[in-house]
Amino acid sequence: MNILENLDTKKTAAVFGWSEDTLIKVAQLTQKIDISHVQRTKDTTKFPFEQSFFNIAEYLYYKTAQNSFATTHIDHLPKKIKSYVKNHIYIGHAPAAHGSWAQVDLDVFCNGKRGIIKHMNEERQPIDNKIKQKDQYGREILVDNIPKAVKKKRKDVLGKVVFFTQNLYELIIQEYLVQHARVRNLTIPKLYWVRKNSKLGVDAFMQKSPGIFLHHFKNEHDMLIALAHVMKSLWQLQLKFHFMHRDFHAGNVSFDIKKHKVGIIDFGMSCINPNLGPVAWQSNNPDFYPLIHDSIAAGCTNRSIDVCCIIASLEVAGLSTFLTQEYNNMVDVFTRKIRDTSPEKKRQFMKDNYYTKIDNSRPWKVGNLISHKKSQHFWIYTMVEFPELQWFPEHFLKRLLLKLPLKDWFEIRKGIAKPFDSIMPQNVTLVDAEGKECTLVKLHQQKELKVKYATETKLVNVNSVAIVLN
Repeated sequence: MNILENLDTKKTAAVFGWSEDTLIKVAQLTQKIDISHVQRTKDTTKFPFEQSFFNIAEYLYYKTAQNSFATTHIDHLPKKIKSYVKNHIYIGHAPAAHGSWAQVDLDVFCNGKRGIIKHMNEERQPIDNKIKQKDQYGREILVDNIPKAVKKKRKDVLGKVVFFTQNLYELIIQEYLVQHARVRNLTIPKLYWVRKNSKLGVDAFMQKSPGIFLHHFKNEHDMLIALAHVMKSLWQLQLKFHFMHRDFHAGNVSFDIKKHKVGIIDFGMSCINPNLGPVAWQSNNPDFYPLIHDSIAAGCTNRSIDVCCIIASLEVAGLSTFLTQEYNNMVDVFTRKIRDTSPEKKRQFMKDNYYTKIDNSRPWKVGNLISHKKSQHFWIYTMVEFPELQWFPEHFLKRLLLKLPLKDWFEIRKGIAKPFDSIMPQNVTLVDAEGKECTLVKLHQQKELKVKYATETKLVNVNSVAIVLN
């Protein structure tokens, strides 16, 4: 599970204030995590299991720097700030953004860097309820999941009952990808500094994501171009790092359409498993991704869930019949997968499912408990144990390419020529300016295609041919 051993210790120290000894200690703590006995979601909510995860985050929290920078709020943050005070935070007039677990200042300048500050003041807390447990005589009794003595100590020391469960897991994944993800035109926002704050949370000053977020695109062409480049980036992240974002909706992915740059933010639900261990680096998340022994959630190996999530969240805009067809197909395919799965797996799926009600007496579909269309991607979160090949990034990209002009394929191919050629749609029929049909063989170089006529193969300019759509 430990990925800190692959981090540059100097860079990590500069960002978090952690020493090399801190990372060694974390490696020792991660080695103690054992999910071999975990067979049900309920097992992942038990306090000792939760404790093995939050012990790591808590240790790192106390080792995180506590920088006390003065802050100035100003009406306008100019594009070029020629003079400024070192270790001073300047916050412009841009309104703050609010998420489920954090608040973000969107217009920040500090120590020569422009970016945002993410205030991560909330943590998912362990479930505090009564659980069944056998006493010394083998009788079942009800006990507190979180021992009263633990809660009292927390309140005495921290002023309230709080556990550190997820924020630093998120930031470590982000830092790991910043250091290692050499993916063309992909931006994982660089962390400039992370500090403890007065609310028992952390503040993270980081680079802005490029361009605009995908849910802001207003026309189909731009949306699909952005989506194609996102698939290219996600494909590489999966192959290199066994990465799953697991909250990959259109508000967490951005695109600069002029520079063809993709940005990914908010790794709070993410997991990463570059060494293919039995448990990926991730926080414990029993709500959607319970770390059951030998599960896909534990290993971080579902390659379709992020693709499905972003399709579902983009389809809401109603800009693309192609995405609507994809989404409707997803609903049908996953409904059949749930209907046909084993009784044991179906029981696990049905347990505490917020979004789908299975009713064997009448027709039903996944996501049938979701009342608002804007939330239709939520049911995707519950599909972690059901990967579907046709929505792996490369397979979806292959279908998506046919919805884009040929001239747009060249930029997508850059940096991944061989993989792109291996998945490029085959036997694509083209028609030239004279009305003659030919077949696409491959992209040759910028603005040129190799095409095959009935009697010859030759190079043509991309602008002289068009795809014949069935």
